[in-house]
Amino acid sequence: MKESLITYDYSLQTMQKQGDYIGEKIFNHFRALNRNCILMIDAAIIRLRSKNSPFYNQIINRNIVRVPVATRYLSSEFEPCLVSLDLSLPEDCKILNESIIQALKEIEPNEILLGKGRMVCGWLSCEENIVNLADYLGKVAIQQHDGKDVLLRYYDPAIMISLLSILDDWQQRRLLGPIEVWSFIDGDGQFINKINQSNNQVRLSYTLSLSADNWRDINFAGIKNRVICNYRLANLSRERCSEPTVFKLLQQSLKRAVLYTFSDQEDLIKWGECSINVAPEFYNHSFIKNLLELNKLSEKGKFTQIISHVTEQQWNEIRVERER
Repeated sequence: MKESLITYDYSLQTMQKQGDYIGEKIFNHFRALNRNCILMIDAAIIRLRSKNSPFYNQIINRNIVRVPVATRYLSSEFEPCLVSLDLSLPEDCKILNESIIQALKEIEPNEILLGKGRMVCGWLSCEENIVNLADYLGKVAIQQHDGKDVLLRYYDPAIMISLLSILDDWQQRRLLGPIEVWSFIDGDGQFINKINQSNNQVRLSYTLSLSADNWRDINFAGIKNRVICNYRLANLSRERCSEPTVFKLLQQSLKRAVLYTFSDQEDLIKWGECSINVAPEFYNHSFIKNLLELNKLSEKGKFTQIISHVTEQQWNEIRVERER
């Protein structure tokens, strides 16, 4: 689809232009509401990087509100935090603009592949008291899986964009709770506004009722991010599919990989790359399907080994046939 194609190239000029555009969108939104903008920061990323952040250092001295995620397992220095920005004040507008540039710097594909993480989670619109909001965000971050507490790092934009393709409407409303709009920047530098379709009332229950299929897809998040980073690096100078489009494609494709009993990380990454670079349903081509079925009946080898003898000409033939 033409509207889902992206040309963002991560250059300084493009980043500054996109930063100005996003800043204007956020400023106009909150000034029209006559409400403070809530900036969410993942402080754990600073600790993981083992170095000071000038941006983080300037806001840590403000009246920040910690989001109490996994209080039994993590100390407060690893918790996300909320910062209320009054955009009628020049100093708060400056922090907003710096947070946008920081977020855009963090999505450079090589930085992501190095595992540096993303400190800027997003900008939240919420009528609820900020302390109550932090309490909700902390509680919904803990979900049950196989009878155990699991920290769902939904506030990481790379996880959030994946969750939006996994969770149904009810689960998304439950996740956002009192938040009216969750704004963030995806890995393609695009400004995403996730509007909560509920009545934005704080709930007494925090479970997302995640199914086994949900958890399987959530556990694919790291695989999907590796695949899409490699895809971006290979297509920086030309049009490419958007992050939401690729995530939806990979979610369906990786389910088929599991049916063929592939679970090795490198196998799943290669499978995902074939879905993007060859054809979304490359596995349904008769030649590939035959290789997969034979493997399933025999020694059940690695996917990377199975396709190692497929020639570039054969891959091109599959591309052409699946495009018809």
